[in-house]
Amino acid sequence: MQNYYFCVIMKRVVPKIIVSLILLTGLLRPAAAQDSLAVRKGETFRWQQLITPTVLMTAGGTASVSPWFDRNVDGPVSEWAGQLRGDDPLFIEGVLQYVPSAMHLFLGLGVPAAHDFKERFTMTATATAAMLAMVYGLKYATRTLRPDGSRANSFPSGHTAMAFLGAEMVRTEYGNAYGAAAYAIAAATGFLRVYNGRHWVSDVVAGAGAGILSARIGYWLLPWERRLFGWDVSPVQAAVLPYGAAGTYGMTLTMHF
Repeated sequence: MQNYYFCVIMKRVVPKIIVSLILLTGLLRPAAAQDSLAVRKGETFRWQQLITPTVLMTAGGTASVSPWFDRNVDGPVSEWAGQLRGDDPLFIEGVLQYVPSAMHLFLGLGVPAAHDFKERFTMTATATAAMLAMVYGLKYATRTLRPDGSRANSFPSGHTAMAFLGAEMVRTEYGNAYGAAAYAIAAATGFLRVYNGRHWVSDVVAGAGAGILSARIGYWLLPWERRLFGWDVSPVQAAVLPYGAAGTYGMTLTMHF
């Protein structure tokens, strides 16, 4: 009699338990895979990343309204730049500002990168949109007169912001060596804005902070954009479904690659 019940349990109950466990596992694993994002280099938000851009933007903003800074830094540096420039302005920063972003996009064609081209393009576009919103919002809010007196939209420097945006993205994507080269180009862009009488030192400092912050925004939003565009697909998803009829038990396996 004991052997009879043991056989019944082995033939009818145990298969049901096994199939139920397989079904539970198959249902849970795809859901967990779908909800997880493959977070890669630079995409994780850390509050420490806010320190440098916050310090630069705060310093530039404070300096731009400080009479002391105007008398001792902005004014004298602008006069020195005018004497150095004379009648020979060097307006190459209009192109130079885009070089770091171009490095971020195209270095990956020959250098190992953490993201493919479409993701680098998406990050650059997102960062640029964030930068333009910040910079032009501040320009029209502050109405600061340029050193050459041409327009009242000097603070902060948009050229500098664009250059430092690209430089920070190069540093994040390819490492400090390439980042140093990109930051040198960004610094040259900021210098030329002062040299050509288009911006004050305080404008350039704040612009650098805005650019770095915008670059970070581009990286932070990429995981969400992957979901939006359907790029974040798990390598394999599976579902197991049981079936049974007339004492016969089995299961079906569905996999999505």
